[in-house]
Amino acid sequence: MFSMFALFLAAAPPEAKAEPKEDLGRQKVSVTALGASGVGLASGPPKTQVMRSPAMLLFDVGFFHPEHQWLEFSPSVMFEFERGQLFGLGFRLRAFTSLGRLRLYALGGLEGFVAPRKLLGVRLGAGVALPLHPRFWIVTELGPTVYFAGNDLRERSTFTKLDAGVGFRVNF
Repeated sequence: MFSMFALFLAAAPPEAKAEPKEDLGRQKVSVTALGASGVGLASGPPKTQVMRSPAMLLFDVGFFHPEHQWLEFSPSVMFEFERGQLFGLGFRLRAFTSLGRLRLYALGGLEGFVAPRKLLGVRLGAGVALPLHPRFWIVTELGPTVYFAGNDLRERSTFTKLDAGVGFRVNF
């Protein structure tokens, strides 16, 4: 009896196991929280000043594009708590791809601090996310922000921050 069962299993064609195609945008919404700091460069006459960039917290809510699920739009809120307390808003686009288990992304957008001082700038950068679970990821980002307008800048000057951030991401 056992030999007949073994013969039957050996003669049956193997089931084709299709690899599920990875969908980076299965989730529709994500929430990311990062702590960041780095180096700041204040340019302008007569010389450029180099300083540590103030530490900040960033929270954003990401919405995946319904047709292009590798693209995410993320409005964000920023809190800088050194060099005075600043509150800011940002709007970012993230473009995702994967490299094995890692999720890589490029980001770009606008950032501005609105209270009590005002700054407006452009953010570019890249990030790496390591999924611990389909819903929970550890995230790190690196990139410059160039502030070119606002009442916190000297005349004919810019302020550039090169920040690195570490945090977590929750996908819904």
